[in-house]
Amino acid sequence: MEPCILPASFAPAARLSAERIDVNGGVNISDYDVPMLMDTTIPAVPVPAESLFPMWRGREPWRKRLSAVSAGLYAAHPGLAAVIAAVPFASFIAAEGPRQSVFKYNRLPEAALAIVDRVPESLRAAWLAALAIHHMDAFEANFAASRLPGEFALHYADAFHRI
Repeated sequence: MEPCILPASFAPAARLSAERIDVNGGVNISDYDVPMLMDTTIPAVPVPAESLFPMWRGREPWRKRLSAVSAGLYAAHPGLAAVIAAVPFASFIAAEGPRQSVFKYNRLPEAALAIVDRVPESLRAAWLAALAIHHMDAFEANFAASRLPGEFALHYADAFHRI
């Protein structure tokens, strides 16, 4: 493992050059004057998620539960199927479009917002919940295409149980 370079003056009272402070208040590590060598003191060892989070359900099957939740959502909101037919998820997903690698997940493109606005407000929360279920339903295929390590799938499964 490469050692981390930290400045010798790294402390709350460290001297900063005012002209190098970011507009958003951040400070670059290069703002400190003298570097020092610092190495990890505790070796990083893999720790299973189950021991860190006793209520973790990443290995539990979730697809059967997803079906029951979906059926309950449609039963609780009789007009939901008609709204989904009128405002299909595919149009929203296309309007949301590909994003940069860094983006604000709570800010949607105007085209996607316009599609959500077409959903009656009384069914908007149910439509968004059904959209989440739609994404979960396609998870295996989408995850395989992502080529992420398999461990990430366990974390997604845990999140699905929480949702």
